[in-house]
Amino acid sequence: MIGSLQDAHKPAPGSTRSTSFTATTATTDTAAQAAPEAVAGSAAATASNFFEQPVPRRFVHRASVAEVLLTGFAKDGRPDTFLLAAQWPRGHSFYRTARGVHDPLLFAETVRQAGLLISHVGYKAPLAHAALMRNLSYEVTAAGLVCAGTPTDLILSAICTDVRFRKDVLLGFQITTVLRRGLELEPVGIGRGELQCISPAAYRRLRGGAGAVSPPADPAPLPEPVSPALVGKDARADVVLSRTDADDTWLLRCDTAHPVLFDHPVDHVPGMALIEAMRQAAHCMLYPQRTVMVRLKATFERYVELSEPTSVRAIIEDTEADGSVRVRVELTQSDRQVAVGWCSCRSFV
Repeated sequence: MIGSLQDAHKPAPGSTRSTSFTATTATTDTAAQAAPEAVAGSAAATASNFFEQPVPRRFVHRASVAEVLLTGFAKDGRPDTFLLAAQWPRGHSFYRTARGVHDPLLFAETVRQAGLLISHVGYKAPLAHAALMRNLSYEVTAAGLVCAGTPTDLILSAICTDVRFRKDVLLGFQITTVLRRGLELEPVGIGRGELQCISPAAYRRLRGGAGAVSPPADPAPLPEPVSPALVGKDARADVVLSRTDADDTWLLRCDTAHPVLFDHPVDHVPGMALIEAMRQAAHCMLYPQRTVMVRLKATFERYVELSEPTSVRAIIEDTEADGSVRVRVELTQSDRQVAVGWCSCRSFV
């Protein structure tokens, strides 16, 4: 039986790697190909209470319960391997289903939440510590994005490598997850990321005066967005790009009141907002073709400050074997590159 998450953050005596869960068998090898034991463990999980309710929001750094995608967690008996469950809604206020296809950034957010949940519950990282996602990538199949007549239940087999501690306190790790769905638990995607955990004192030293999260007393008006149709959105409020005079270049448009991209007060532009900017820039480049971003590789090099303008520039690089068009998107601030992403987009029509 999968244990309760409510007491999961209480340290186990004498060990920083134990958890309060009874383990369900799962594994992923270093090539991210799940072994037969993982499939068996996944099957056991789907028969349990893995999908009854979201995990506590504090473990995935969300203020809104509605934004929590993970619903279950178990630790394997082997070191650094975990089993997680997630549920994608049929409709989401921002990551919207279109023509029977889930928004693939639900997978990116699922990988982000998986890393956070594992850090706090699997490795006992204090909740007061900041988490920095240094890179995030995913690849998902058409079958993985099908939205049917019910919410989509998913199983993630996760393995963590390069797990680093200092005096029994987690510093960070790299995570690889295999996404599975359906009665046969078919592998339909793979996600990777690198998470760094930072103590409050270290974060204050790192961020200095930029670490304040108080909203400005008189926020500047937002620049005019590009047309929602260009970026695959329905509402102007969901557009994160604004036009510039330069070709294939936009300004990042940060609405700190956005209920999803800015779910809670922060002192910098969140990583998922940067990924959304990359995706929207790629869509602008490929318009009027309607595409889905089936692959992403994103690297975050610096904190992106809310108080400074951020340039978003896109370059079409190549057409890949499956027909996807790869677009490189560079984000710069104060003449320094702060993030870069490779977005591979293709049509499912």
